Amino acid sequence: MTTHTDPDSAVNNDCATAALVDMATGELDLLDQLARYRYLRDCLDAEMRRIVALGRMVTPWPYTLAALAKAAGMSISGVRTFAQPGDIAHVQNVLAARQLPTQLVPTHREESHDGDH
Repeated sequence: MTTHTDPDSAVNNDCATAALVDMATGELDLLDQLARYRYLRDCLDAEMRRIVALGRMVTPWPYTLAALAKAAGMSISGVRTFAQPGDIAHVQNVLAARQLPTQLVPTHREESHDGDH
């Protein structure tokens, strides 16, 4: 069974506290640190989009949108549109280079309906 890290765990809080102390004492520039965190957030967002794209491509058992949403801390509709075409293409290229399945498949029953409901 896989365990997920709680973002409010003591370890994460200790890291944030250390950075706050360094900034308050002038040992770390607040604006530089904020820019670093923004860069890290952008990198993590890109990785999350690619992981969601992969989760929607995995065959023969793609992950459901509900499972992806829960793991990402997002809504189902947010996960449905989270991975951008560039993210999907990146994942497809990586999988194709390794001769793995690259087909995007519906991961939720509601995605395949024709809107007549």
